[in-house]
Amino acid sequence: MSDSLFELSRDLEKFLQDDDDYNVHIQVGEEPDKKIFKAHSAILRARCPYFRAAFSKNWAKKDDNYTTFKKPNISPSVFEAILKYIYTGVVNVNPNDSEVNVLHLLVAADELMLVNYVYKIQDYLLENEIDWLQKNIIHILNITFRQDSCSKIREYCLHETCVEPNLVFGSKDFNSLDEEVFIHLLKRGDLWLEEIEIWDIIIKWGTAQISDQIEEKHITDWSYGDFELLKNKISNLLNLVGFTGISSKDFYYKVWPYKGILPIELSDEIVRFHLDPDLQSSKLSPMARFPALNLDSKIINAKHLAMISHWIDKKTGNPGTNIDKEFKLIFRGTRDGFTPSSFHKKCDNKGSCVVILKVKENGNILGGYNPLGWKGKDIWGYTEDSFLFSLGDGTTTKNVILSRVRSNFANSAIFHGKMYGPVFGSSDLEMKEPYNKQQNWSAQAHTYEKRIIDIQGFSVDEYEVFQVIRKEENENT
Repeated sequence: MSDSLFELSRDLEKFLQDDDDYNVHIQVGEEPDKKIFKAHSAILRARCPYFRAAFSKNWAKKDDNYTTFKKPNISPSVFEAILKYIYTGVVNVNPNDSEVNVLHLLVAADELMLVNYVYKIQDYLLENEIDWLQKNIIHILNITFRQDSCSKIREYCLHETCVEPNLVFGSKDFNSLDEEVFIHLLKRGDLWLEEIEIWDIIIKWGTAQISDQIEEKHITDWSYGDFELLKNKISNLLNLVGFTGISSKDFYYKVWPYKGILPIELSDEIVRFHLDPDLQSSKLSPMARFPALNLDSKIINAKHLAMISHWIDKKTGNPGTNIDKEFKLIFRGTRDGFTPSSFHKKCDNKGSCVVILKVKENGNILGGYNPLGWKGKDIWGYTEDSFLFSLGDGTTTKNVILSRVRSNFANSAIFHGKMYGPVFGSSDLEMKEPYNKQQNWSAQAHTYEKRIIDIQGFSVDEYEVFQVIRKEENENT
């Protein structure tokens, strides 16, 4: 702000505080939180479209040279901040201010048609208060969902929820999510949830809306009335579940116990689909975000595969839900043994592979992609396409790490040594002896860009290797 504009803003604020020549009373709030503000019609007309229209259409009451407005739905603290903006043009926002609720401020500013003010508040929050936005995401979505002028903050929250569903669906406040917002999220094709997860959260949300007593009951103790209550509550959500994306196992153990809430025709159609997966049905939603893969893994799921597939293709941005590769299990430690010899017996000469490890000490999921395959010889493999990764504990994308080969280090990306299991880089990640997994990482000598785990030596509960087969390769064989 230039010096002259700053002076003007300061002088107008004094004008507001001094109450000189005011001719407007604005009564806001309700008892016991009620206050009358004094203002000037000329400034209100010039700066606020709402008041400009109000004066021209005689919406207000005139009494003794004063025009009186009543805004009982706006709190005094919120209106004071708005009035200060009208006079000075200064945006002063603190989302942690217990006196001025920033979301109520947005709604009130929208009602008063202060579009620029609404945009400036949103810009400030998006630039400076991301942590606050994410911590309060459900409350923000519930309040801003129907406010057109709040599209910036709303779209940010919707996008973040799709990328990181745990922000909403893992929140302690999840049960307070407005049904309309819930439906909108389920209709989005980019929501990073598998269909069985969607089923689980619908059941969780629905039972919470009905009764605490039902939440505490085991499903086997539910009455007919309990099922009917839940059925009625989630009727608008059920048709948004892509049942074709739920595996037969998950259907039997997680969906079938709630068969009492499914319409009979839908229930029959789902059963027919699982008995005959080639069945074409118009009654089943085609919305499955992730395919019901025949994934033979004790560590990862379809979402993880979609992410790894995205990295293999060197795509940027958020991973999609399409998986255009088959990940065929060729080795599992608990089944085939953890020794280097058992690894090479199963994995040599299989082409490109993905290695997945489940760390015993902290539960993290680590892995690496080898586009060359293993040779079982004491040689280094040159590639610029391999990478390492950490999926954290596998439940969120927040702690995911992708680490690609560093420039000029591609000649030491993969080691094929027959006395080792899979080795990536100069001990960036290696499987050397049974149950003794080492990662000797140093900033000077590492082959890959980032460190994927802080533990120098660790053991694993499980380790798996998948052969990566592109769909076109399958079609040509």
